[in-house]
Amino acid sequence: MASRSLISRFTRGIFQSAATRNRTAALNEAGRRTSSATTSVPVFIYGFALPDAVGSINVQALIPARHIGAKALYFSDGMDAEAFLDRHRPTALIITKMFDNGPLALAVTAAKRGIPVIAVFCDLHVAGDSGGFGDPRMADRNRMLAEQASAVVAPTKYVANFVRKYYEVDCQVIEEPIEYPRCPPVFSPASPIKLLYTGHPSNHDTLLPGVRDLARFTDAPLSLTIVSSDAPDLPALREAAPGITVGFLPWSMVAQFRAFQSCDAVFVPSKAEPSKQAKGQLRVLSAIQCGRIAIAYPLPQYLELGEYCYCGTNYAELLGAALGNPDEVKRRIASGQECIDRRFSPEACADKWTSLIAATIN
Repeated sequence: MASRSLISRFTRGIFQSAATRNRTAALNEAGRRTSSATTSVPVFIYGFALPDAVGSINVQALIPARHIGAKALYFSDGMDAEAFLDRHRPTALIITKMFDNGPLALAVTAAKRGIPVIAVFCDLHVAGDSGGFGDPRMADRNRMLAEQASAVVAPTKYVANFVRKYYEVDCQVIEEPIEYPRCPPVFSPASPIKLLYTGHPSNHDTLLPGVRDLARFTDAPLSLTIVSSDAPDLPALREAAPGITVGFLPWSMVAQFRAFQSCDAVFVPSKAEPSKQAKGQLRVLSAIQCGRIAIAYPLPQYLELGEYCYCGTNYAELLGAALGNPDEVKRRIASGQECIDRRFSPEACADKWTSLIAATIN
């Protein structure tokens, strides 16, 4: 019953809301000027067959599409681009994270037909013998997609600046929407202090150095719950910090939300590497939305939210600062929730998508 209630809170009223109907009407009107199919709508394209398992697809395709009355559809290598476009007749294509060349081929075909293409970049990849980083194939794919696009979008200011510099195209920021239910700010730790880590396995390399730093905190016992699709090297973490009780929970939307509700603070370690700087802001924002403070590494995207969390490289010191002023912790969370309402709510992000798509179609 609890799971069903939680899911309904995520989806209640999305399709019937007046705001969604208004956005859909605006896009339909723009689409009628360029298409004979009055039922055509923009189509967000994702390249992984299980979209709910990929966070970036959820926030860059599924949620925006729901809130503007668009479609979100799968396309990959081996699918017929011409047949796809004939069937769906999109007024615009929004290409999100690509896993193969299929979405790129679809974008090329659409551009030849005069269908506007919007590229969404959330990964940093640069090809080249000197100064290159990331996957060279993805770097080439992203650059070719940028060349086909009528508009380019990134989720953070840092990634947008990167796109402008390396792909030599203009880039607009449309934030990744946060869709967790809102919880009031809470910070009243008992013993042990309960920390939560959530993240994709690609971020597990930040856990060991992060836990080592946390181990320097000796004012109270700590526990750390890790929620992820795969378990990290738990024995290594426990050996590095024998004073911290480390546990693991397999990821699900409901399990992660419950973990937010039962923790005292959210631990977001990272490294000063280009691949980490490409990450969005949802790990910090999810903590704030769920009423919890985040202890985060100072990546550019997290520093942008620094007044709503505790951001720095000395995690033990940051945790101590939070414990020393609980009222300030709750004030930061409350201010962060106001920021979410302004910039990161599904409605705020949908308004930006509606404006961009309508301008691109016109």
